Amino acid sequence: MTSRQMVLGMQFSGGYGAAPGAWRLPGANLNSYTDMDQFVRYAQAAERGKIQLLFIADTPVLDVDLDHHSPHHMKSASAST
Repeated sequence: MTSRQMVLGMQFSGGYGAAPGAWRLPGANLNSYTDMDQFVRYAQAAERGKIQLLFIADTPVLDVDLDHHSPHHMKSASAST
């Protein structure tokens, strides 16, 4: 009998976490959205936590003023609204 295993994965959806207003928290680094060194640190932390898969969307876009809006991933042209 083959033993079943679970593969743990994590998606990077921005530099601030999943909470919509996290970018406004005191001490939030507004540059972390585009800071590849920050993503390396996230990956290292994930590795320590035994995460086996990291996913980064290939369509990140920074088309807003970070002083007033959080960054987001652009919807594709074929995505329904």
